Amino acid sequence: MIQTPEFYIRLIHPLFETGHSSITFGPWSDGNIRQDQWTTLPIPHPSSGWLVELDSICMTTWENVDGQRNLTWTSPVVTVGRPVLFDTGTVQTYLPKANVDSIRDIMITLGATDGEVLPARLPEGLHVHFRFRDRLNRYVQITGQGERFLRTHWTARGPTRRVLPIAPGPARMGVLGSNFFYTFIVGHFDGDEPSMKFAPQPWMPLAPGSVLDEDRRLPSRG
Repeated sequence: MIQTPEFYIRLIHPLFETGHSSITFGPWSDGNIRQDQWTTLPIPHPSSGWLVELDSICMTTWENVDGQRNLTWTSPVVTVGRPVLFDTGTVQTYLPKANVDSIRDIMITLGATDGEVLPARLPEGLHVHFRFRDRLNRYVQITGQGERFLRTHWTARGPTRRVLPIAPGPARMGVLGSNFFYTFIVGHFDGDEPSMKFAPQPWMPLAPGSVLDEDRRLPSRG
């Protein structure tokens, strides 16, 4: 019997891990995610969908130097200021065109020759930060592995280049699709004070043999 009105969605990223995606009804019970890794976001009542205001997105890189964790790069802040819908059934993320153009500029800064695709390599310590505004008008930030959000398992424009899974959508709102769920485990709590919970997916390197971009073979698809 489900004791509490909550459920959690975890999508497995095909390029980083094996296994199956899952949905958990009731409290999250996987001990591999510590309690202090969860961030709670109070939201308006989800009668019209799980919708919340995304204030901004930015990226940073961190490196361990002589045992110290150092911030080595910060991207420009991409100010969104729009409501976003969370949808596992959408294969990529949709944001207003101006925001997508800004993220494409960041990809070029990171070494891409075309903002619509990823550079050949992404920094190992690349983090992506999402800042939301909750129903109490407070800012809530979550951080995940940048490559999980940016690298998709489908290809275009040849086998060595990967399409950026972020595309222009309606100006009035955005959609955080499956690449967001590849980056975070997402919990939904319905009740008198509805909220969402986010925990970063485990930080992992790309699975060997998964991409040609990094001098490894892309598996053939019949």
